[in-house]
Amino acid sequence: MNPIGRMCGVEVVFGGRWDDLRGSAPFRSTWDGVTGYYDQRSLSPSLIPAPVVALKIASPEDTGAAQAIYYNDDEGRFFGSVILSGGQIAPLSETVHEDADAWIASISKALRDPNLDIVHIPIGVQVPKVEKLRDFDLTQTVERKGLPRLSSASNSRNLFISLLFGFSLLGIGGGTWAYLTDQFSPPPPAINLVTEYRLPLFGEILDGCRSDLSVPWPAPPEWEVVTEGCVADWNGAQMTGLTSTDQVPHAYRLYEISTEIWDPYLSRLSFLRISENFPGRVVEGTNQFLLYIPYELSTRIVDNAYMPDDDPAEIIRARFVGAVDITGGAGMEALSASIPLELYEVLERLSGERITPSHVFRDVRGQLTGLRFGPEQVLNRQVRVD
Repeated sequence: MNPIGRMCGVEVVFGGRWDDLRGSAPFRSTWDGVTGYYDQRSLSPSLIPAPVVALKIASPEDTGAAQAIYYNDDEGRFFGSVILSGGQIAPLSETVHEDADAWIASISKALRDPNLDIVHIPIGVQVPKVEKLRDFDLTQTVERKGLPRLSSASNSRNLFISLLFGFSLLGIGGGTWAYLTDQFSPPPPAINLVTEYRLPLFGEILDGCRSDLSVPWPAPPEWEVVTEGCVADWNGAQMTGLTSTDQVPHAYRLYEISTEIWDPYLSRLSFLRISENFPGRVVEGTNQFLLYIPYELSTRIVDNAYMPDDDPAEIIRARFVGAVDITGGAGMEALSASIPLELYEVLERLSGERITPSHVFRDVRGQLTGLRFGPEQVLNRQVRVD
């Protein structure tokens, strides 16, 4: 199945098998010496490979670097990516991701991949800002002229030569014929894009954490909770040590057993047995286990006149008068704080506040609640309107 959508004003097709064996593929397209094959028989020869349009806009310059390019169609239905090696599309590297979440997860993974030098993403995608990141504007339009289209992957060379010879007898050169065909083809329909503004509902995440952390979780009695907490915004959480395998909002508890009674077989087996029915996920360390429950972050649409609060430190000081120590100053993207209150009370007080509560955690041994936070966020993206 090769999904079809529109990108930058042209109709494109996703899911090519680049630099692969043709097999029974009915269509192909060549870009910079590399051929991609398309297996769906109902495709139109007027389609253009999606990664070619993305490459046209992203314009990667360093041909010696290993690069990943991420792109999506105008309606946000299809999400793809491709790898460049030596300035060319790498063999079998085009991927059609299951949905937006899988696409974002792949981008985050690519940013941590030491084998990739540069990662190109569309403007507006919310991921951590790192040195290898580049963005490009997928809302602009491109000209169809000069872009490779699909052609038959069958042995049609002789037929093409015969047709071209016939055109020359009629006094119409092949180049002129292609030009005339382009001139009289119907223009693509206009695409109307508007900017949509959305407010992340971090308060719902804090409420979910408070509810789930209010009850015991399954663990053997010899395993001690050393840290528990709530990650609402992974990008600013600054997680260390044993962490979740998903970069999503979640409630967690970190358990540890003393090395004096640690048994590499029995201790591990007892924890895994007891936690079998845990509704979340389990991450195993050496003498540690992490249990966590993932959440889905909801958002709501706000007017473009909505002004986010940009002084989170003042909000925290007002909410915890005389009981908070803040590290970091005005203008910083993320600040830290320590509060001598129980975790559930801190989560409850923060629930409705106009901040980004990236990470709220309880150091059980130190009897302090830590907070990593930043200014209120308003996300924006381009959406198509009919």
